[in-house]
Amino acid sequence: MNTYSKLVIYLLGVLTWNLLSTPAEASVVCKSGTIVNYPNGQLNNCILAKDLTVQIVVNNVSATVPCKANDYVTFTEKSMFQNCRLSQKIQIIQGNSAGTCDKDMMLHISTLADEKQYLSCRF
Repeated sequence: MNTYSKLVIYLLGVLTWNLLSTPAEASVVCKSGTIVNYPNGQLNNCILAKDLTVQIVVNNVSATVPCKANDYVTFTEKSMFQNCRLSQKIQIIQGNSAGTCDKDMMLHISTLADEKQYLSCRF
């Protein structure tokens, strides 16, 4: 089988997979009476009723953030994840440096004047 035939079979497989797959949707389960919305109706913050795992992309690097139940989770007005308290320890790699955020630390994503996003964590 030549390279062209392999490429066509691969592309047909990817196309079929994309047609049969549905996009993943995250749901935030908030404790009753804790939901605060922005004027546009988007979720601003709430206290999580159960642990939440958030998939984020910061400066073209994807990461999984495990958020702890019974604590706040916040989002930007454009529904982008902003911060939460960690339910477990994670490692953050930014550029050439790496750091660790321990369980129960608050993880925060900020966008500075240079338009780059930065992750930070604190108690």
